[in-house]
Amino acid sequence: MLQGYIQAIKSSIPINSLIGLGASIGAAVLTLGLGMDTPWAPWDPLSETFYPPQLFTIASFVATICFLSMAVIVLKVLEKITNSATKLWRITGIIFLTVYGLISFGAGTFEAGIMLNLLHVIVGIPALILIPSVLDSQGTKTNQQLS
Repeated sequence: MLQGYIQAIKSSIPINSLIGLGASIGAAVLTLGLGMDTPWAPWDPLSETFYPPQLFTIASFVATICFLSMAVIVLKVLEKITNSATKLWRITGIIFLTVYGLISFGAGTFEAGIMLNLLHVIVGIPALILIPSVLDSQGTKTNQQLS
């Protein structure tokens, strides 16, 4: 039952890694290069401690890979339940980017919110465009049965 999902994740590893690299470079340029604020550190919620920029750069890569792997699974589930999965996936992705973009302004300073929004655009736009086409070209479309 899980074989189709595992195959889809394996097929998406190169593009997810490339997008993750873009996220890391974007985080490095924005935080280390331009000195923009990072979000509040989740391990210290009662203070105004920010992520260290170097850790945030590495975490951007890891978080991108994990998030995009889950996004691939969501796309595969949508393909199983609807005929217009890619369209629905892209619409919900845009809604997610918009809503999370607004919520990002609560992650620290206004500058940290802008930086997070820029990173989400760096990750989100390529993911919404490239992941469905990569999965289609790899033959992991659910027309082949995900059972």
